[in-house]
Amino acid sequence: MNDQDAGHILVPVSLNTPSVTAVRRACDLGRGLGSRLTLLHVADPEPAATIDGREFDALHWLHAVTLARPVDHSPVPTLSDTRRPAVLQHRLEQLARAPYTEGVRIETQLRQGLLADEIVSCARERQTRLIVLGARGRFGAWRWLRRDLLQQLVLKVACPIMIVRPSPIP
Repeated sequence: MNDQDAGHILVPVSLNTPSVTAVRRACDLGRGLGSRLTLLHVADPEPAATIDGREFDALHWLHAVTLARPVDHSPVPTLSDTRRPAVLQHRLEQLARAPYTEGVRIETQLRQGLLADEIVSCARERQTRLIVLGARGRFGAWRWLRRDLLQQLVLKVACPIMIVRPSPIP
């Protein structure tokens, strides 16, 4: 089976727990189908807010506002910080080298821009056959933002979209 026959799975990641769950599921699928995976992280061009002197991108700002604290990891450095691309790339590579990724061809992609536009662009460039998204199970503002993202993806990509809920904590 050649690379095109095996297909391509795109996994947009925000470098948090729901993304890990989505990556695990995509790896299981990729391993079984012989597909290659791309882990895509889209960085916001500007920080969305400063809370207690720390700058947050939009995703981390939303976590900080809805949960009154950042989730899973410290805030991502802002664009004014020249280390930001290296920090994000390092986090992506750590995710790609996790034990559950063994036996799967994985590449990482770090982009900057609007989330839906960059996912659509990456999916088209790689002739993606499946997009796997991690769900958060949150409420309120996050639900509306995610709904908007899904609506844009459904209208703009030609492949199926799988939404993976986080596993319950034992």
